[in-house]
Amino acid sequence: MDLATLCVLLLGISFAFFNGFHDAGITVGNIVATHGLNPRVALAMATGFNFVGALLGQGIATVIATEVANFHHSSTQLLAVLGGGLAGALLVNVATYFMAVPIASTHVLMGGLVGAWLVVGWDDRPSIMFDETIASIFIMPIAALFASIVLTRIALRVVASYPPKPLFKRCRQMNSVMVAGLSLAHGSQDAQKVGAVMGLVWVSGVHPGAEVVMDDRPWVLIVLTAAALASGTWFSGWRVARTVSVSMVRLDPVTSVISNATSAIFLGLAAFVFRIPASMSFVVVASNLGTARRRQDIRVRPLLKVLAAWILGIPAASCVAALFTLPLLMLT
Repeated sequence: MDLATLCVLLLGISFAFFNGFHDAGITVGNIVATHGLNPRVALAMATGFNFVGALLGQGIATVIATEVANFHHSSTQLLAVLGGGLAGALLVNVATYFMAVPIASTHVLMGGLVGAWLVVGWDDRPSIMFDETIASIFIMPIAALFASIVLTRIALRVVASYPPKPLFKRCRQMNSVMVAGLSLAHGSQDAQKVGAVMGLVWVSGVHPGAEVVMDDRPWVLIVLTAAALASGTWFSGWRVARTVSVSMVRLDPVTSVISNATSAIFLGLAAFVFRIPASMSFVVVASNLGTARRRQDIRVRPLLKVLAAWILGIPAASCVAALFTLPLLMLT
């Protein structure tokens, strides 16, 4: 293995780690904000289920590898594209964390690859860049929003006559199950996006094809990606979680479990049934917004920051990735 390949693989591991670090607070933010679980217990559960999900969800890796492997330039250019795309995605992920703004790893990774492709040559961009992936990024949060609104209206009517104390206790118990499902779906989603890119890096010395990528990925690489995502989850901070689960919308144990159930269902369907990449961050944000009982429960300023990240995430990652791809082309 040459130095350039090793550096890009380490970049992929770093992206997986910070992906877990950035998103874990969002995964457990609702249940912690509504006092359903102790923060350390919640993160420990999310860490375990993220790791298991990362090992289970190989379908998305196959889909991405099939599309991205259609790149017809040289292996040197492919390595530069993958390295530039990962670098752009990582930097935008780090920047948005310190800005306390949720961002989708799918957004920034695909945006980074698009920016890198622009530098190398646009004619060979894979169809997935503007078809399944980009469509799911924008459509799924909207669908989750409307599903959450409907479920909230139904659930609130069903539980209207229940005493608050036993109702909240039962909802907190149910929420633990929903967070486990959400963490499992998150692991199956996010680890496989990075895993597909790292598989392409691994085989970049030969003419890549989807079969080559999936057959030649060593199990060590899959486990390392899963471990990096899980490690980031364990060490996660709370800046983004406060925006999503506290500052943006007012939640209680009932609306928290509805939101987490909606998010887990949508992400689970995307990962295990449709095998399409989806954004956990924005699905959770949309599900949280859908549970608002009154307009006053939503705070506008944090919501505007989230919407700005939703719109600007792809072009920001593309621009940063393009800047990194140019020197990588000269070095590889």
